[in-house]
Amino acid sequence: MLSRGRYVADIAYFFGEDTNVTGRFMDCRPEVPSGYSYDFVNCTALFEALRPGDGVLTTATGMSYRVLVIDREAAYISTDVLRRIREIADAGVLVAGNEPAGWCNLDGTREEFDALVRDIWHSGRDNVVSLDGMSGAMRSRGIVPDVQIWLKREADIRFIHRTLRPEDGLGEGEIYWVANLEPEARVVPVTFRTGGYRPQVWHPDTGKMEYVPYLESSDGLTTLDLHMVPDDALFIIFRECSDPARIGTWVYDAPQKSYSVRRLPRGPWTVRFQEGRGAPAEARFRSLSPLSESDDPGIRYFSGTATYTMEFRYSGPLKEGMVLDLGRVGDMARVFLNGTDLGLAWKEPYRLDVGKALRKGRNVLEIRVTNTWVN
Repeated sequence: MLSRGRYVADIAYFFGEDTNVTGRFMDCRPEVPSGYSYDFVNCTALFEALRPGDGVLTTATGMSYRVLVIDREAAYISTDVLRRIREIADAGVLVAGNEPAGWCNLDGTREEFDALVRDIWHSGRDNVVSLDGMSGAMRSRGIVPDVQIWLKREADIRFIHRTLRPEDGLGEGEIYWVANLEPEARVVPVTFRTGGYRPQVWHPDTGKMEYVPYLESSDGLTTLDLHMVPDDALFIIFRECSDPARIGTWVYDAPQKSYSVRRLPRGPWTVRFQEGRGAPAEARFRSLSPLSESDDPGIRYFSGTATYTMEFRYSGPLKEGMVLDLGRVGDMARVFLNGTDLGLAWKEPYRLDVGKALRKGRNVLEIRVTNTWVN
C-alpha cells in the first residue's frame, strides 16, 4: 500500500550545508508544525531538483511543496545557496527560517551576502517568516494541516499520506496510514485534508475492510474516529465518492458494535510442552498462571511452544461476529476451536473470530503459545 501512488508533503526541509541528515536528526525530529509531512533536501536538491514557480516548489517526478523550511542549525549559509533562496522567495514560495549569522564559503563578498540577507528577511516580504512564525503563516496562506489529531492529552500518532494515480490500479483517491505508537488503546478523532470521498478503514493485520462513520465539512475536510489498539496501524482509504447532499452531517456507514461477555471456565488446563526443552511432557493447571512462577524448574525456565487444552460447554446463542478474547499472551498464540484453526494472535487485542467453530454443548479449545527464550 505504501508503494502505491505518490507521497504527499507540504514542506521541503533544508537541513544546511555543514551536516548530514542522519547526524542532525538522529536524536530529534525536524522543527515542523504538527499535521504536516516533509521531505529533506540538501544543496543538490535545492539547485537541481526543486523548481520554484507560482508559490510552489515542484520536481520532475511530480512532487509539490508549498513551504521551504531552513533548519535552525543552518546558521551559516553559502552565498550561492542564499541566491537560490532569494529565487525561491521571489517565486512566492513561503520560506520559513531564521536569517543566517554568516556565510560559509569564499564565493561572493560580505557586502553581497549582507545585501541578500536584507533582501530576503528585511524588505517586507510577507512570504518570508521566522521559524517561530511558520505555523501561523502556513494557516494564513490556506495551508491547513494534512492530518489533525484531536486528543486532550498529547500522544505519539504518526501518519503517511499518498495520492493514488490511475496506474496504481485502485482508481483515484487518497491513502492515509495512521499509526498509534503508544502502548495503550485509544479512540483517535482525526480530521483529514480530503473531501468528496467516503472513507474506508483497512486493517493491515487481517485484511479486513470496513466503512466507518464520518463527517465531511464544506471546506473539504473529513473527520472520523479511529479505534486503535496499542501499537496499532490502520490504512484509511478515500476512493468512493461521497454524497454531496450529506456534507456537514455525520454519515453512519457501519453499524455500531456492542459485545456481551461470557467468561470461559478458569480451568482445568492440560499443558503439553515441546520436547527436548527440559520441561515435562505434560502438566495440569487448575487455572492459568505464568510459567515463570512454577515450582518445577523445567516449567519455570521453559522456552518454546506449550499447548494448552481445555474443554468447556456452551449453551448461548450462535451468531456472527463472536470473538474469543485471550486477554494477554506471552508472546504469540495459534488457536484451535473444535479442530478449526482460528488463526494466529500476535498483537493486542489478542482477539480471534470464532466463526462457525463454536457449537452448543461440548467444545474443545486448544491454544499453542510460543514464548521468548527468556520466558
